[in-house]
Amino acid sequence: MNDVMKKNMRMFTANSSVFAVVTGIVGPYITVLLASKGFVEMGIAMAIMMVSQALTTFFSGYISDRLFGGTRKPFLIAAGVLQAVIFVFYPHATTTVHFYALQFVLGMVGGILTTIRVALLSDLLPIRKSRGQAVGTYNFFLTCASAVGLVVGSIVVKYYGYSMLFTTSAVAILLSSFFLLQMDENYIKQEV
Repeated sequence: MNDVMKKNMRMFTANSSVFAVVTGIVGPYITVLLASKGFVEMGIAMAIMMVSQALTTFFSGYISDRLFGGTRKPFLIAAGVLQAVIFVFYPHATTTVHFYALQFVLGMVGGILTTIRVALLSDLLPIRKSRGQAVGTYNFFLTCASAVGLVVGSIVVKYYGYSMLFTTSAVAILLSSFFLLQMDENYIKQEV
Protein backbone atom coordinates (compact mmCIF):
# COMPACT_ATOMS: atom_id res chain seq x y z
CA MET A 1 0.00 0.00 0.00
CA ASN A 2 1.21 3.49 -0.79
CA ASP A 3 1.12 6.39 1.68
CA VAL A 4 -2.32 7.71 0.67
CA MET A 5 -3.84 4.24 0.93
CA LYS A 6 -2.26 3.76 4.35
CA LYS A 7 -3.57 7.12 5.57
CA ASN A 8 -7.06 6.35 4.28
CA MET A 9 -6.99 2.99 6.03
CA ARG A 10 -5.76 4.54 9.31
CA MET A 11 -8.48 7.21 9.24
CA PHE A 12 -11.18 4.67 8.43
CA THR A 13 -9.95 2.35 11.17
CA ALA A 14 -9.88 5.23 13.67
CA ASN A 15 -13.46 6.21 12.80
CA SER A 16 -14.65 2.61 12.99
CA SER A 17 -12.81 2.11 16.28
CA VAL A 18 -14.66 5.03 17.85
CA PHE A 19 -17.94 3.39 16.82
CA ALA A 20 -16.69 0.09 18.28
CA VAL A 21 -15.84 1.79 21.60
CA VAL A 22 -19.30 3.37 21.63
CA THR A 23 -20.93 0.01 20.88
CA GLY A 24 -19.08 -1.45 23.84
CA ILE A 25 -20.12 1.49 25.99
CA VAL A 26 -23.84 1.59 25.19
CA GLY A 27 -24.65 -1.94 24.02
CA PRO A 28 -25.03 -3.56 27.44
CA TYR A 29 -26.95 -0.59 28.83
CA ILE A 30 -29.43 -0.47 25.97
CA THR A 31 -30.13 -4.11 26.82
CA VAL A 32 -30.53 -3.26 30.52
CA LEU A 33 -32.90 -0.40 29.72
CA LEU A 34 -34.95 -2.64 27.43
CA ALA A 35 -35.03 -5.45 30.01
CA SER A 36 -36.45 -3.00 32.53
CA LYS A 37 -39.62 -3.02 30.41
CA GLY A 38 -39.79 -6.84 30.55
CA PHE A 39 -37.97 -9.68 28.83
CA VAL A 40 -40.63 -10.24 26.17
CA GLU A 41 -40.60 -6.54 25.36
CA MET A 42 -36.80 -6.64 25.21
CA GLY A 43 -36.95 -9.55 22.76
CA ILE A 44 -39.45 -7.70 20.59
CA ALA A 45 -37.34 -4.53 20.68
CA MET A 46 -34.21 -6.43 19.65
CA ALA A 47 -36.12 -8.19 16.86
CA ILE A 48 -37.42 -4.83 15.62
CA MET A 49 -33.85 -3.57 15.48
CA MET A 50 -32.61 -6.62 13.57
CA VAL A 51 -35.46 -6.56 11.04
CA SER A 52 -35.04 -2.84 10.34
CA GLN A 53 -31.30 -3.42 9.98
CA ALA A 54 -31.87 -6.23 7.50
CA LEU A 55 -34.31 -4.12 5.47
CA THR A 56 -31.84 -1.24 5.30
CA THR A 57 -28.72 -3.13 4.24
CA PHE A 58 -29.62 -3.75 0.62
CA PHE A 59 -30.93 -0.28 -0.05
CA SER A 60 -28.03 1.50 1.63
CA GLY A 61 -25.49 -0.41 -0.44
CA TYR A 62 -27.41 0.16 -3.64
CA ILE A 63 -27.84 3.87 -2.98
CA SER A 64 -24.23 4.41 -1.86
CA ASP A 65 -23.01 3.00 -5.19
CA ARG A 66 -25.10 5.55 -7.10
CA LEU A 67 -25.30 8.80 -5.13
CA PHE A 68 -22.51 11.32 -4.54
CA GLY A 69 -20.42 9.74 -7.28
CA GLY A 70 -20.06 6.52 -5.31
CA THR A 71 -18.41 8.16 -2.32
CA ARG A 72 -19.23 6.55 1.02
CA LYS A 73 -18.28 9.26 3.52
CA PRO A 74 -21.53 11.26 3.33
CA PHE A 75 -23.51 8.14 4.26
CA LEU A 76 -21.25 7.28 7.19
CA ILE A 77 -21.33 10.84 8.50
CA ALA A 78 -25.12 11.09 8.16
CA ALA A 79 -25.59 7.71 9.86
CA GLY A 80 -23.26 8.83 12.66
CA VAL A 81 -25.25 12.01 13.21
CA LEU A 82 -28.49 10.03 13.30
CA GLN A 83 -27.02 7.53 15.74
CA ALA A 84 -25.84 10.36 18.00
CA VAL A 85 -29.35 11.83 18.01
CA ILE A 86 -30.82 8.43 18.87
CA PHE A 87 -28.42 8.05 21.80
CA VAL A 88 -29.49 11.40 23.21
CA PHE A 89 -33.08 10.14 23.32
CA TYR A 90 -32.45 6.76 25.03
CA PRO A 91 -32.22 8.06 28.61
CA HIS A 92 -35.49 9.96 28.10
CA ALA A 93 -37.49 7.04 26.70
CA THR A 94 -40.17 6.09 29.19
CA THR A 95 -42.54 3.75 27.37
CA THR A 96 -42.11 0.51 25.51
CA VAL A 97 -43.25 2.25 22.32
CA HIS A 98 -40.44 4.79 22.73
CA PHE A 99 -37.91 1.97 22.97
CA TYR A 100 -39.43 0.18 19.97
CA ALA A 101 -39.15 3.36 17.89
CA LEU A 102 -35.55 3.97 18.99
CA GLN A 103 -34.63 0.35 18.25
CA PHE A 104 -36.22 0.60 14.80
CA VAL A 105 -34.18 3.69 13.89
CA LEU A 106 -31.04 2.27 15.52
CA GLY A 107 -31.47 -0.85 13.37
CA MET A 108 -31.74 1.29 10.25
CA VAL A 109 -28.55 3.10 11.19
CA GLY A 110 -26.86 -0.23 11.89
CA GLY A 111 -27.82 -1.50 8.45
CA ILE A 112 -26.41 1.60 6.81
CA LEU A 113 -23.19 1.54 8.83
CA THR A 114 -22.56 -2.18 8.38
CA THR A 115 -23.11 -2.13 4.63
CA ILE A 116 -21.29 1.10 3.89
CA ARG A 117 -18.31 0.16 6.08
CA VAL A 118 -17.84 -3.13 4.22
CA ALA A 119 -18.15 -1.34 0.87
CA LEU A 120 -15.66 1.33 1.90
CA LEU A 121 -13.27 -1.27 3.29
CA SER A 122 -13.44 -3.02 -0.08
CA ASP A 123 -12.78 0.31 -1.83
CA LEU A 124 -9.77 0.94 0.40
CA LEU A 125 -8.20 -2.47 -0.22
CA PRO A 126 -8.08 -3.02 -3.98
CA ILE A 127 -4.78 -4.93 -3.80
CA ARG A 128 -5.63 -8.58 -3.26
CA LYS A 129 -2.29 -9.77 -1.89
CA SER A 130 -2.50 -7.56 1.24
CA ARG A 131 -6.28 -7.55 1.72
CA GLY A 132 -6.50 -10.38 4.27
CA GLN A 133 -3.84 -8.89 6.52
CA ALA A 134 -5.40 -5.43 6.33
CA VAL A 135 -8.88 -6.77 7.18
CA GLY A 136 -7.40 -8.75 10.07
CA THR A 137 -5.66 -5.64 11.40
CA TYR A 138 -8.87 -3.61 11.02
CA ASN A 139 -10.91 -6.21 12.92
CA PHE A 140 -8.23 -6.47 15.61
CA PHE A 141 -8.55 -2.76 16.37
CA LEU A 142 -12.35 -2.89 16.36
CA THR A 143 -12.45 -5.85 18.74
CA CYS A 144 -10.01 -4.20 21.15
CA ALA A 145 -11.96 -0.95 20.93
CA SER A 146 -15.20 -2.76 21.86
CA ALA A 147 -13.47 -4.28 24.88
CA VAL A 148 -12.29 -0.84 25.98
CA GLY A 149 -15.84 0.44 25.55
CA LEU A 150 -17.24 -2.25 27.84
CA VAL A 151 -14.93 -1.15 30.64
CA VAL A 152 -15.43 2.56 30.03
CA GLY A 153 -19.21 2.12 29.92
CA SER A 154 -19.31 0.40 33.28
CA ILE A 155 -17.21 3.16 34.87
CA VAL A 156 -19.32 5.95 33.35
CA VAL A 157 -22.59 4.35 34.49
CA LYS A 158 -21.27 3.71 37.99
CA TYR A 159 -20.04 7.25 38.58
CA TYR A 160 -22.15 9.43 36.27
CA GLY A 161 -25.28 7.49 35.28
CA TYR A 162 -27.04 6.48 32.08
CA SER A 163 -27.63 9.96 30.73
CA MET A 164 -23.92 10.79 30.71
CA LEU A 165 -23.16 7.42 29.10
CA PHE A 166 -25.38 8.14 26.12
CA THR A 167 -24.40 11.81 25.86
CA THR A 168 -20.69 11.00 25.88
CA SER A 169 -21.25 8.33 23.25
CA ALA A 170 -23.18 10.75 21.04
CA VAL A 171 -20.38 13.32 21.24
CA ALA A 172 -17.72 10.70 20.48
CA ILE A 173 -19.59 9.57 17.38
CA LEU A 174 -19.95 13.13 16.12
CA LEU A 175 -16.25 13.80 16.67
CA SER A 176 -15.29 10.59 14.86
CA SER A 177 -16.44 12.18 11.60
CA PHE A 178 -13.18 14.15 11.73
CA PHE A 179 -11.32 10.96 10.77
CA LEU A 180 -13.55 10.41 7.74
CA LEU A 181 -13.00 13.97 6.59
CA GLN A 182 -9.25 13.26 6.48
CA MET A 183 -9.73 10.49 3.91
CA ASP A 184 -9.13 11.09 0.21
CA GLU A 185 -12.00 9.28 -1.50
CA ASN A 186 -11.07 10.80 -4.86
CA TYR A 187 -7.84 8.84 -4.64
CA ILE A 188 -9.81 5.66 -3.96
CA LYS A 189 -11.95 6.17 -7.07
CA GLN A 190 -8.86 6.75 -9.24
CA GLU A 191 -7.17 3.56 -8.05
CA VAL A 192 -10.13 1.20 -8.41
